[in-house]
Amino acid sequence: MTDEPLDYDGEIWKPVTDSRFNEPLEASSYGRVRRSGHRYLRNGRPGVAPFWSTKKPRIAKDYFRGEYPYVNVKWHGKTMGCPTHILICNAFHGDRPGDRHLVAHADNIPANITPGNLRWATYADNEDDKVRHGTRMQGVACHLAVLTDERVREARGIYATGSCSITDIASQFGISRAAMSKALRRDTWKHVT
Repeated sequence: MTDEPLDYDGEIWKPVTDSRFNEPLEASSYGRVRRSGHRYLRNGRPGVAPFWSTKKPRIAKDYFRGEYPYVNVKWHGKTMGCPTHILICNAFHGDRPGDRHLVAHADNIPANITPGNLRWATYADNEDDKVRHGTRMQGVACHLAVLTDERVREARGIYATGSCSITDIASQFGISRAAMSKALRRDTWKHVT
């Protein structure tokens, strides 16, 4: 936790409603997270009765893993790093609609975790965003690609004539039969016409 001010002008705080977290958290419209102030019952020492204590709100210190900001939170009883954008989206857009939903960034900038930039989306929605932003790894942009757009067109042309089997075409192009089959069926290299 840091010594940042608890509130900036115009900053809006909302509670994180995800029940998996073992501490009351709040997320801000400026992309900050804090442990909210709350009362809790402390266990007394031997011979001392339990008593109520109050924790003051404290801003969580964030850190980065790759391009994404994280904060440490108590989750299922353990302290773990949690992506900050999940907490912000939960507080401002409600609970995750389903297990297959993730947080999508409208502007494709992972460090921009303001509520207006975040939304719950499916994996397919997120992939569509990548196509729209031009950041989807496809074709020769993928560092593992063996084929090129031209070679895929060539392989599809050979296959269309019916003169070679998929196995023969795959060995001719130096890839596995499974990879060639996917390229010919347009499971991969869909963007190549």
